[in-house]
Amino acid sequence: MSTKTTFKRIALVAVAALGFGMLSVVPSSAVPQADTLTASTLAPTAVPGAAAATTITQTYLSTGTSDTVTATVSIVSMPTGNTTLPVLASVTTSDAGSPVKDISGLVASSGSVANGTFVKANYTLTLTTEYAGTYVVRVTPQTGSAASALTITYSITDADAAKAASATGSRVYMRSGAATTTNGNQVAQSLLLDGGNNTQNPQKDGSYTNANLRTNLGTHVATQDASASNVTTLAFAGGVATASNAVANFGVILSNNETVTASTLIAAQQCGNETNVLCPAGPYTPSTRYFNAAGHPVTMTVTGPGWVRYANTIKGKTYTEASTDGSVNYIQKTFELVSDGNTGISTVTFSADGVTLKTFTVNFYGTAAKITPTLVTPVAVVGSNVGAITAIVTDASGVPVSGATVRVVSATAAAISNSYTTCTAVSTATGSVSCDLTGVAAGTSSITLTTNSASTVTTGVTSDAVSVRVGTATVASYTLTSDKAEYTPGELATITLAMKDANGLPVATSAVVAGAMTSSHALSTNGFTNGGSPTAGTSTGLVTFKVNMPVVSVSELVLTFTPTNTALAAATVKVAVLGGQAADAANAATDAAAEATDAANAATDAANAAAEAADAATAAAQDAADAVAALATSVSAMIDALKKQITALTNLVIKIQKKVKA
Repeated sequence: MSTKTTFKRIALVAVAALGFGMLSVVPSSAVPQADTLTASTLAPTAVPGAAAATTITQTYLSTGTSDTVTATVSIVSMPTGNTTLPVLASVTTSDAGSPVKDISGLVASSGSVANGTFVKANYTLTLTTEYAGTYVVRVTPQTGSAASALTITYSITDADAAKAASATGSRVYMRSGAATTTNGNQVAQSLLLDGGNNTQNPQKDGSYTNANLRTNLGTHVATQDASASNVTTLAFAGGVATASNAVANFGVILSNNETVTASTLIAAQQCGNETNVLCPAGPYTPSTRYFNAAGHPVTMTVTGPGWVRYANTIKGKTYTEASTDGSVNYIQKTFELVSDGNTGISTVTFSADGVTLKTFTVNFYGTAAKITPTLVTPVAVVGSNVGAITAIVTDASGVPVSGATVRVVSATAAAISNSYTTCTAVSTATGSVSCDLTGVAAGTSSITLTTNSASTVTTGVTSDAVSVRVGTATVASYTLTSDKAEYTPGELATITLAMKDANGLPVATSAVVAGAMTSSHALSTNGFTNGGSPTAGTSTGLVTFKVNMPVVSVSELVLTFTPTNTALAAATVKVAVLGGQAADAANAATDAAAEATDAANAATDAANAAAEAADAATAAAQDAADAVAALATSVSAMIDALKKQITALTNLVIKIQKKVKA
């Protein structure tokens, strides 16, 4: 893609005799009278790519049989880069006089009517452009005309084009290595047409309408979406010696709608300095072939090792296209990631208009320092066991290492014979490998993975040991277990079938499960998934069934696995299904019992309160009785004392009487 976008400007000052002024071809005494020039609107509007039109009406009174009127159309101002001319056309029907109309390009005339005829002629003035902006057009009658010139302002606006970039419709592709140099410019490999190096626009047939270009661009996007060359994760050997080396190239294709083909960003052809089948007119022409996505600069940000490179210049950790960049106004852009000499995991993010378009991971790895094995086949069989162990190779910082050669070492060759057998690389991006084992005879062996090439080499990295048993795939017994003891109606349950050999040990994963599941009660709509056949197991000798419980309560549901081999006993598991009407009744009874208990407790509390009140009353009565008894005793004593006083007084009175008589 050319980064120097020089538009060839077309002046577009079009002068045409429109037949709207006054130009007489008869003697000077025969001059059209009362001529006027009007427009249906002086402010036509449209969006880019659509026609903005106004109707021009010319009227006059003919004074001679050959009276003719003309007018001039000129563009006064327009957006930079526009190359679209206005179009004049006659309306098929005209009022009064039916003047003869003659239009050649932008030149139009009307006349040739009888003397003393009122003429009314209609024309359309249409502007169709790919660029938003204001276009000012002037329609001027011929010199000496009584009509006034018209100034028509076309407003071409596209609010949809100002929409933010869409993460769904836009595309960002990452490929390993540097971008391709095309005519001195760096072009992402994912933007090249059919893998070529002459252009980054997928235009093939030489037709440059926006509809064709969008269609072809959509086809290109579909091809790139399906390409295995475009990845989301890469691995790169980092280190000081790699600084400035190209790691990845990124092709960006912008859209402001949910698909590229629906985008209102203009998908015009970009021609570079070359002349070829896609750019037959040569460098930079015609300029209508250029991409136009003004106002949508893309930002690339690197978090971790690496630098942004744009237009073959290192920009640092983050860079947003500047207005002076040659590609900023194109819908296709090229970025690169280069090494900064460090190792680690890098996240590369692309955004536009505040919208994150895509995120990538690049692993800058160092020397292999660790192998982490995962045992896929704990029980091997005699013969080949493909992919029995997987592993991830990482450096000292835990970054996945790509390209490390990993080998298998068996401690007991009598059980597993592998000795420095090379593992298979699974993903260069994640440093994963897959290792096969070869079972020889029943027994157990300690397996390690190493980057050493032989027992005499000790400078490499060796993993922790994992134990692998060589057993049999012949099943001698089955056992069923459930993931829960109780379920709700319709609940999905996981039932595990364990397969054991004659020694009661788990069989190898290659054992064939022959048999089917049944239930003592009708299951819900889905019943057994896979028709009662097991899904893949997650560990040696284990497979699982998915079962949808009945929709009603079942106190005891029996699930049974019946082997096809009638010599083997069936396996069962019992569960309960709680819920439905029975559960509701039980819950209601429980609630009623609870309410009765509460009522009994309340009655007991009331009785206790009454007893306490009675005790209090008895105590009070006793106190009152004691008080009355005490008062009675006191009164009795007082009466006795009073009696004694009366007796003494009586004796005194008698004594006094005796003395008086004396």
